[in-house]
Amino acid sequence: MRLLPLLALALLGASCTGTASDADSASSYRPIIVSDDVALPPHESFSPVSLSSEPFSSDTVLGQPGTLVVHDGLLWVVDYSGEPWLHALDTVSGRVAWSGGQRGEGPGQFGMINGLGTAGTPGTLWAFDANARRFTAIDTTLGGIVNPELVGFTMPGRLSRATPFGDGTFFGLQMLPPDSGHAVVVDRTGAITESGEWPFLGGDSVPRLERMLASGGSLGVVLCAHPNGARAAVAYSAAGRIDVFDSTAQHVGAAEVPFPADAAFSVGDDGSLHASRPRFWYRDCTATAEHLFALFSGRRWDDYDPPDGSAAEFVHVFTWDGRLVRVLHLDQQVAQIGVSADGRTLYAVPMGEAAIIRYAVPNWGQ
Repeated sequence: MRLLPLLALALLGASCTGTASDADSASSYRPIIVSDDVALPPHESFSPVSLSSEPFSSDTVLGQPGTLVVHDGLLWVVDYSGEPWLHALDTVSGRVAWSGGQRGEGPGQFGMINGLGTAGTPGTLWAFDANARRFTAIDTTLGGIVNPELVGFTMPGRLSRATPFGDGTFFGLQMLPPDSGHAVVVDRTGAITESGEWPFLGGDSVPRLERMLASGGSLGVVLCAHPNGARAAVAYSAAGRIDVFDSTAQHVGAAEVPFPADAAFSVGDDGSLHASRPRFWYRDCTATAEHLFALFSGRRWDDYDPPDGSAAEFVHVFTWDGRLVRVLHLDQQVAQIGVSADGRTLYAVPMGEAAIIRYAVPNWGQ
């Protein structure tokens, strides 16, 4: 088991100052500790593999492409322009095979799509609408016909993020007023079947509400799950940390990220602490049965004009027990990623473009 307990992660942050070695060697994992007021060190000590992109699709139907999921021979794309919300692209030609999902509150309609994924079974894709508090089933075998089957949630608080998690279940982060939260597994009736600790970012000296906001509120968090629901990962934009949970929503440790760092908190005029994000850490994640792919930025907002720390060009690849095994260096800055089931093709959305590009990922031995 390679997952790092949170105490060990904190100790690394306090004491480790050495450089990192080859990411393929699990026994020599040496993270680089970075403070918020300096530029990120280069990834060279992790032996990044450089990838070159090729155009995949720039179909005029694409408005603002976001989340990418490969399923049933199609690349499914969430379109944040919302007109419509979903597109299915042929993985060979890049042509749009289907578009659908209008803005609204009825069956097959969405106020927002905050998550998209499979539940371990062919023929079905699930879209999560946090505003409507529900998942909608999409029948992928019928050309993307939206199934009127809905899974609504009546639990207290709200799910800040959720993703399909095995056959007929969903993994999510539940935020409860005023300042608590849990990792939960929800069934097809919308009921919580498993609940576990969600370790917030920040130390005990930080108010719980600010820790909650940094962990899953206004500062952002992304989820991805093992295709069969064996594990789920939570990657934070406000911290250099990825938490891993098992099938019962129990926190089993933190992944061996190259640059571990806790969230930052600023001091207000009244002396109180508030969640802030001087640096953007993880922007997106996607997964196969063998590996977790996490899109990493690491940029400080103030280093760019106009300030934008969210651009990302590195992908950290981990096994599901948290071991860092590879770092991929993309040839351009991207906003979202998706990966084929065999891990050999990586799709990405270039920053600020209504297009999708594609990367061939070499075998581990190449």
